[in-house]
Amino acid sequence: MFKKKYGQNFLNNSLIGSKIVNSLTITGKNILEIGCGNLALTNKIINKKPKKFICVEIDKDLIDEVQNSNNSKYILEHDALIFNEIKAFQNQSFSIISNLPFNISSLLLIKWINIQCNYKCINEMVLMFQKELAERIISKENTKKYGRISLLSQAYFNVKKELIVKKAEFTPVPKVDAIVLKFAPL
Repeated sequence: MFKKKYGQNFLNNSLIGSKIVNSLTITGKNILEIGCGNLALTNKIINKKPKKFICVEIDKDLIDEVQNSNNSKYILEHDALIFNEIKAFQNQSFSIISNLPFNISSLLLIKWINIQCNYKCINEMVLMFQKELAERIISKENTKKYGRISLLSQAYFNVKKELIVKKAEFTPVPKVDAIVLKFAPL
């Protein structure tokens, strides 16, 4: 069952999942995913043979649901906000891909911007945000939506819009559409 407190909206369109996964270099790379959800991205990531793959999931019930799958060994029960990516990847660089939990997406982004600022270890990120937040992240200076999150993101990453995901592509259906953004380090 979906838990509102975790901001869960699971992608239910396999084609969109493939587009998201194909927008990131995965084969032979260290990959972090936040939230296994219904494994919409997780299985596709594993099929691309990453060097090391870690999926961080806070919801014990979801972990229990996927426990018998072949890919459960990649899923760690942990809170993404306090997860130590540097330690998990043993000081090696890594990439991040996720249909982020909408309720903590800006906090996670700021966390990763800080990691990039201090360690320069993020190769690239492909992240899905609520449309409104994504538009603020990519907004240009001297526009109405430009603000701290735009400035911080664009100070460390070249950010571009990959695709728009309609709200009907999720279960449960959120109130707004989503946008997938790709972050390349500057």
